[in-house]
Amino acid sequence: MNKSDYLYDAMSSQYQNVSNKRRKYIFSINELIYKHCAGVVNSYLDAGCGDGIRSSDIQKKIQPNKTVLIDSSIKMIELSRKNTKNSTCVHSSIEDFTCDNKFDLITCLWNVFGHIESEEKRIKSLINLRKLLSNDGLLMIDINNRYNLYYTYKEVLKNIFFSIQRKESNNWHTFDFNGKKYQTYISSYFEMKRCIRNAGLDIVYKYGVDYEDGKLSSNYLTNGQVFFVLKKK
Repeated sequence: MNKSDYLYDAMSSQYQNVSNKRRKYIFSINELIYKHCAGVVNSYLDAGCGDGIRSSDIQKKIQPNKTVLIDSSIKMIELSRKNTKNSTCVHSSIEDFTCDNKFDLITCLWNVFGHIESEEKRIKSLINLRKLLSNDGLLMIDINNRYNLYYTYKEVLKNIFFSIQRKESNNWHTFDFNGKKYQTYISSYFEMKRCIRNAGLDIVYKYGVDYEDGKLSSNYLTNGQVFFVLKKK
């Protein structure tokens, strides 16, 4: 197991309470998903599904014929199997997941990429998701943004300096959960854009989304977290 698996195993019993604290942000992201997949979605993959409740909400809205949920946390997958109907729930990392199906919609939400250990693995994960997309399929992801002005200007300037120096180790954020220390990676638009390009994907749309109130901004560089709509090149 990687370090994030231990976190999500530990968080599984409280995951819905944590989600509720960000319900305005999650609602806005979900509305963007519905907006950009307004056509027929025959197949849906949620990569990093958590407890499956949000995946189930999206499934009910878009009504695909086939839904697959994956997560690298075994406890989250166990919850997903309880919380969803008509879904296939698979214990797997994004990088290692294989499936004969191609998907019209793939989501990878709530900074899942912040729990992947390195840029190399983030690119490999994106490459695998691209392979799983149907020809006209869309991949939608959001990331925590280290240039978000919700942080102080001092912190943002420091983050820009480290980005110029390409010091990835300085962009890991340490936080406490139930008395234990965990880390999550805080990316940026430019860094994620590089990963997206190297994975053979194109950015169709991008938005800044405020993490507190869910308000959208055209300034995706510094206003909120970043939401991407992607397609194959």
